[in-house]
Amino acid sequence: MMMFVSSELGGRSVVKGAPYTATAVNETRQVLADGNRIERTSSIKLFRDGQGRTRQEQAGGAVFIHDVVAGKGYVL
Repeated sequence: MMMFVSSELGGRSVVKGAPYTATAVNETRQVLADGNRIERTSSIKLFRDGQGRTRQEQAGGAVFIHDVVAGKGYVL
């Protein structure tokens, strides 16, 4: 199931002329009392275009778009 949500944005600073693509990786390690280890890794893809619009793609398919040019935010 896909859901599309829109909202108005306000108060966000805009960075223009500095597009990028990145992958943020979060790794956690937990050692249990019995010596077993639990390791988890998650990643998020981050994008910004030359006009300052950003997109964030999370595991599981969630996509967040912040269109600072139009003053809107979207969640897919």
